[in-house]
Amino acid sequence: MLQRSVARCGSILLMAVAAWAVPAAAAHAAQIPVPRAAPVVAGPTAGGLTLRAFVDHGRLCTLVDGQAGEYGQGTDGRRHAVDSRQDCGPIPVLGPFGH
Repeated sequence: MLQRSVARCGSILLMAVAAWAVPAAAAHAAQIPVPRAAPVVAGPTAGGLTLRAFVDHGRLCTLVDGQAGEYGQGTDGRRHAVDSRQDCGPIPVLGPFGH
């Protein structure tokens, strides 16, 4: 009887955690607005492309800006939102060799 009760509490707890995690994951998979102050980290190229980057919730987001209408930019040639699944990922950590 006690084992059944413990198992039932465990499954209820697991369902509660899953119910909480699904909406949080879905919300994080949305479009992220690009801060106006996101710096250019490379470029411009001869074709006028630049690479900008910013950090959102501990993840590194990168995007390419170019001419208006290319790569999802607005009329000013800049992207104003990124897809958190495609454009953001873990921040790379550089360390000394051999450690």
